[in-house]
Amino acid sequence: MLRAIRLLSLLLVAALGLAPALAIAQASASIKFGFSAPLTSPIAFIAERAKLGTEFAAAELNAKGGVLGRRIEVLYGDTRLDPNEAINLARRYTLQDKVHAYFGDFTSSGTLAIIDILSRANVPQITYTNAIKITRSGYKHVINLKPNSDHLTSGALDYAVREKKYQKLAVMALDDEYGKGNVDAIGRYLKKFGGAQIVGTETYRIDNKEFRPLLTKLAGLKPDAIILTGSIADTALLVKQYGELGLSIPLVGGGGHSSKAFRNIAGSASDGMIVVPAFWPGHFKNKEAGAFEKGFHAKYAALDGDEWSMFAYDAVMSVAAAMERAKSTEGAKIIPELFKQGQVSGAAGTYRITPNGEIDTTVFIASWAKSGAVELIREWAPPKLD
Repeated sequence: MLRAIRLLSLLLVAALGLAPALAIAQASASIKFGFSAPLTSPIAFIAERAKLGTEFAAAELNAKGGVLGRRIEVLYGDTRLDPNEAINLARRYTLQDKVHAYFGDFTSSGTLAIIDILSRANVPQITYTNAIKITRSGYKHVINLKPNSDHLTSGALDYAVREKKYQKLAVMALDDEYGKGNVDAIGRYLKKFGGAQIVGTETYRIDNKEFRPLLTKLAGLKPDAIILTGSIADTALLVKQYGELGLSIPLVGGGGHSSKAFRNIAGSASDGMIVVPAFWPGHFKNKEAGAFEKGFHAKYAALDGDEWSMFAYDAVMSVAAAMERAKSTEGAKIIPELFKQGQVSGAAGTYRITPNGEIDTTVFIASWAKSGAVELIREWAPPKLD
C-alpha cells in the first residue's frame, strides 16, 4: 500500500513538472493557415498569384516575429478545380491539421462546397471569388475579399448600357456557381435600372470546348452586344472561336478577363472587348499599396492583369491583425475582430468590409487594345443592386 502511494506521488510530481513545459510547447507551436486553390487547372494563373501573395505575407510576418510571438505556417493544397477535392482538403485542414484560419477556395463552386465545414469548425475563412451567394447565405465566419458579381458584372453592364447605349443584349452563361452569380447580377441590374433587355441566353458547362454553334445562334438574334459571364479559360476559348467565325458584335466581359492568361488564348479576337479589372496598378496611393507593389515585384515578376496577389496578401494580414487584437487564435474570438476592421488600407488599396463580409471598393472599366494591352477607360463605382 505504501509503495503504491509513493508511486502515485512520483507520477503526480512528474505530471506537474511536465505541465509548464507542455504549456510552453503549445504557446510556441506555429499558427497554421490552410490554403486551397486550383493550382493545376485551366485557371491556375489565378491560384498561383494568390499563392504568391499569401507566401509574401507569411514571410513578412515571420520576419517580424510572427503573430502573438508564434511562427506562421501555411499548408497549401491543390483542388484541381474539383469541389470534392476542396471538401477533402477542408476536412483534413480542420480535423487533422487544426488550422486557425482558411484561405480559399478560389472558385465559387469550391467555396460553397466547403463553407459549411469551416463554419461548423468555427474557422475564419477568407475567399476571393464571384458568387454573391457566399456572403448572403447566413454564414458569419466568411469574408469575400475581392469584388464579386455585384461589383464586376454589374459594373460592366452599367457601362455598356449607360455609356455605350447597348439596348439588346445576348448572354453567354457559364452553368456553374460563378456564372450563375453573374447572371443573377445581370437580372437584378436590369430589374432595378432598366435601359436594356435580354434577347437571348445560351448556357454551357465549364468543360465545354466548342462554342461556335452557341455563338452563331446568339449572333442570329442581332444583339447590340454579347455579355460573357464565364471564367478565364472557357471565356478566352469562346472569344477565340468568336473571332474565327468573323463576328463583330461588341463583347462585354468581367472579372479575370483582363489578364495576360486570357489574352494568350483569346488573341486578337478580344480587341475592343470591355473588361472590368478588380485592381489597377498605381491607382491607389496609400503607403501599404505602394510598399506591397515595390516589395512583391522585387521578389516575384510583375504580371499584367494580376488581380489576386494583393487581395491574398491583405487577407493574411487581416487575419494576423485580428489575432493580435483578440490576443488569441481561437476562431470564436478572431471572427468578430475580422468584421470590426472598418476602413482598410492595404495592398489592394483603401476599402471597407461590409457587415455581411463583402468588400466595398471601386472597380475599373477597361478594354483590350490592338497592341495586346488592357487600356484603362476610367474608374467606375459599381451600381448598388440592393
